[in-house]
Amino acid sequence: MGETARINAAGGYVEKDERRGTKFKCSDDFTERFLRTYANFSPRVATCAAQKTPDDWDKQCEDALLRIVEYVRRYNIPPELIINAGRTGLCVIPAGNKTWHTTGSKQVSTFGKDEKQQFTALVGLAASGDVVPFQCIHKGKTSASLPKPTVREEGERLGIKWVPGGANHWSLVGSMKLVCDISPTPTQRRSMHSN
Repeated sequence: MGETARINAAGGYVEKDERRGTKFKCSDDFTERFLRTYANFSPRVATCAAQKTPDDWDKQCEDALLRIVEYVRRYNIPPELIINAGRTGLCVIPAGNKTWHTTGSKQVSTFGKDEKQQFTALVGLAASGDVVPFQCIHKGKTSASLPKPTVREEGERLGIKWVPGGANHWSLVGSMKLVCDISPTPTQRRSMHSN
């Protein structure tokens, strides 16, 4: 068996192995020290204001829960028809907001920073535990604005629905209603027909 020799190089090391040859490996600390010392680089972040939580958020949540309980009781709504859904905008070309750049730089560019093409994903879960099929909303009025059918094929087999959103890619009341109209789960279908 070949003997391994390691030579410390300020956090990086050279690994010599008789059978595998020589490799240079470096730790995160070594990489960071190298970038700071020899390249005059430091981590830089593109910043923006964060959304603030209202001061009375706990009261608003409690009031919302009480309204839901009242509607469920008053209208005898079954758990499979109580859906908690969330939506998020997704970049078609995702890009990070961090990179290494010269320390003190005022302008730091990253690939895809100006890429604004997005679609909205709507995901939901019923109180019964059923996962509501995902919905992807793209800007455009017809199916020509959606990804090619060959791209959508596998997702459609899993129940994902792609819909044009009109003038933008936002998930609005109409597109949210469409989720229940065109793709209810089997349990939701049974419940809608029995009520």
